[in-house]
Amino acid sequence: MGIYPSHRTSGEETIKAAQLANTAGIRWTRDEIGWGNLQPSREEWRWERFDHAINAMCDHDVHTVGLLAYAAPWAVKLRSDDGKSVITSLPDLEVRQWLRDIATG
Repeated sequence: MGIYPSHRTSGEETIKAAQLANTAGIRWTRDEIGWGNLQPSREEWRWERFDHAINAMCDHDVHTVGLLAYAAPWAVKLRSDDGKSVITSLPDLEVRQWLRDIATG
């Protein structure tokens, strides 16, 4: 059995979720890591909010499977009719470079 505590909650809520998960015997969780939140621009990385949630789970013996989800708006050319980035499309990047960027971000 797993849970989805998410990095979207406040620090105290995440810690409480980790404590409850541990008490319930839950050992695995998954978290969608939105690429646009992780890397809001080509040059900027923001790991902090994800680090906090993953560390809170780890501190309570709950492992996290991180799912890198969706494309960052700056990385896609495909636009909807109203001009917004289609983040569910593939990024307009050379795949090997994209993977290197994610691994070393």
